[in-house]
Amino acid sequence: MWVSLFQQIESRSLKLHVYCMPSHTDTEPAKLEKAPHWLKPWHVLGDNIADKLADLAANLHNLSREHAKPILEILNMQTLIPKPLVAVIKNMPPRQLRAEAMQIPQKVSKNTVISRLLTNSSHPASICKNRIVCHQCNQSMLLNAPQVPDFLATKCSPPDQQWSVAIGNRHTHPSHRLRPYGGVYIYIYICNMY
Repeated sequence: MWVSLFQQIESRSLKLHVYCMPSHTDTEPAKLEKAPHWLKPWHVLGDNIADKLADLAANLHNLSREHAKPILEILNMQTLIPKPLVAVIKNMPPRQLRAEAMQIPQKVSKNTVISRLLTNSSHPASICKNRIVCHQCNQSMLLNAPQVPDFLATKCSPPDQQWSVAIGNRHTHPSHRLRPYGGVYIYIYICNMY
């Protein structure tokens, strides 16, 4: 029904406004006094007709007792279980409220956190091509790696020159990796440092 209704509204390019009105204003005059200014007698008549049609639809689609009995038994079992818990909670003394207002934590962006860590780190590091690179110990790490805070919190220790290997006119450092190539291990120079 709803799909058909929305298709009709869309196909005819209708503009639909939905307002909330108090029900049973014809039988309860107190509700009519508090009714919105736009409420007209035909709104009340339409509400009465909608109520009658809803009662008719409910009677047409009622379940028989034999079909509803297993469902009602399950619902009764579910309502019996939490009743003791509700009784305990209702009988508890009221909580003491704090006089001071609670501070709501603000979300901090990852870039802000990383820039704070960089300023307090012992690594003289900078961000280069989506990596954090330390210029003293030659270590680098992807900017979005989860280990970045741990890396920046560690003490920076420059590599020993005795462990550095001269290959041609270059020297290796810890970020270079040994890779097997044709049975021979070679150093890979790609480390985002050059």
